[in-house]
Amino acid sequence: MYRSCLPEIHPSIAQSLRSIGDVYRLQGNLAEAMKNYTAAEDVYESLGSDANPTDVAEALRRKGGMYNAQGRHEDALGYTERSLGILREHLPENHLLIATCLSEKASIYSDQ
Repeated sequence: MYRSCLPEIHPSIAQSLRSIGDVYRLQGNLAEAMKNYTAAEDVYESLGSDANPTDVAEALRRKGGMYNAQGRHEDALGYTERSLGILREHLPENHLLIATCLSEKASIYSDQ
C-alpha cells in the first residue's frame, strides 16, 4: 500500500520492510527476513539525515541478530556496535533501546 502512495525512499517504507522482516524471522524464514532488513537498511541509508536515528539503529540491531542466528558472530557484532553507537549518540545511556542493544551484544558474545 505504501509503495503505491509514497516514494520508494520514505521512512514509512523502511519501517514496513523492517516489520515484514520481523514476520519472516518469527516464521523461521531467515533468508526473507534478511532480505527485508537489508532493504530497510538501504532505504534508511538513502534517507541520510532525514531518517530517524533510532529507527536506523533498530534496523541495524535486528540485522545483527539475524547474523548471530546464522552463526556469523563478527558480522553480528559489527551491526550491533553500529546500532549501539547511533543510540548512544541520540539517547540517554539509561534508555531501554540501549539496554536492549547491550543485551543483544551480550548474547552474541555468549553464542560465540
